[in-house]
Amino acid sequence: MDVSVIIVNYNTRDLVKRCIDSVLNQKNSHFEIIVVDNASQDNSVEILKGYGDKIILIANDHNHGFGKANNIGFKRVSGKNIFLLNPDAVLTDNLTLEKLRDYLKNNTTCGIVGPVVMQNERMIQPQYVYPGQNHLMKNLEALPGKIAWIIGASMFVRREVYEKLNGFDEDYFLYCEEVDLCLRARRAGWNIQVAQNVQVEHIGAASEKKSSKRDYWIRKQTGTITFYKKNYGLEEAKSLIKRDIKLAKRKLFFLKFFRNAEKQERYEAIIETCQRELLSTSFFT
Repeated sequence: MDVSVIIVNYNTRDLVKRCIDSVLNQKNSHFEIIVVDNASQDNSVEILKGYGDKIILIANDHNHGFGKANNIGFKRVSGKNIFLLNPDAVLTDNLTLEKLRDYLKNNTTCGIVGPVVMQNERMIQPQYVYPGQNHLMKNLEALPGKIAWIIGASMFVRREVYEKLNGFDEDYFLYCEEVDLCLRARRAGWNIQVAQNVQVEHIGAASEKKSSKRDYWIRKQTGTITFYKKNYGLEEAKSLIKRDIKLAKRKLFFLKFFRNAEKQERYEAIIETCQRELLSTSFFT
């Protein structure tokens, strides 16, 4: 088996069909599709059951979050490579799996490769620094490769890399888990790359459409703070959290003159999340 495609679905029944169909159209690659449904409330499971033995369906009884759901799916894989694909993504080329497989075969130091991800006709650029990195005392420049991390909506990973890293850190529920995975891969000696000859279309945050903007930003900031604490230590994390509060308050001050309620809600959510975290017991142990 060349590739095991893992798709974590949550309330995206219409989009996940497009995603699966684009994978089923792949040529020149021996693959399997594992769909992990995180207790969707939109009849996703019934639709997924319609694919029969074309997919391996795992229906969770509650929402485990993105990282843990991928790890659950990984327990069923038989492929040499793992393709982590969001349900709101579509493979635009029927040779996508072949090209990504061959990319890893030809680039032996690459542990994770991503395609070019297009979202709203705009390319989602790979990132060259980690959250808060420019304000750290420690130096991360000695890590292999130039790319820090790529978007988790479409990641092609060597099976041995995923196994050695024990997959995603399950302390992340949603957001920043792919950043953490990429950093741990680089610390283990692998580099992160982008295959310029492969393109995937992505909608983005499709499972969050029914969530409030406030809850969305709380989850985003919670993921960022978890990343700080996991990778920088508590003292550096505390400093970065305080900096995030300061920046958000500055943004709120200027927003008073522009009356942008949506952005105001964003920065209020960031401040609330950061202040709550600073009061948590983790900083006093």
